[in-house]
Amino acid sequence: KWAQDQKKIYFTVGMDCKSNVEFGPTEDTFALSCHDSKGKVQSLAFLLREDIVVQESTCKSTRGEEVCVLLKKYEHFWDRLPYDETDTKALKQDWSKWKNAEEDQSSSDEYYSSPNEKKYVKTLTADQFV
Repeated sequence: KWAQDQKKIYFTVGMDCKSNVEFGPTEDTFALSCHDSKGKVQSLAFLLREDIVVQESTCKSTRGEEVCVLLKKYEHFWDRLPYDETDTKALKQDWSKWKNAEEDQSSSDEYYSSPNEKKYVKTLTADQFV
């Protein structure tokens, strides 16, 4: 499940992590792995729609789920969480945490843009797909 406000992404992952939880995102990739109750390695990694501030992003275990908060590099609303539109089918919105443009009291009033840019688009090279 995921939600957002102007500054952050709230992402909850149900991976049944019991030990060795490793949260290792990069500026443009979400990455989480752990061992489940049977000792099997569980992992989730995907390219994010836009960049995050890695040093200010966190993930912690809460009641059998990994609750992650990702700080957006550019403050504005994203149209989706993963870069690849086909990856959105498995994701659901977490309406309990969601904040839309009308509810957000941030300084920018533009829905999908920040004062510094218009809808940020990633350019990937062929070697990033390997």
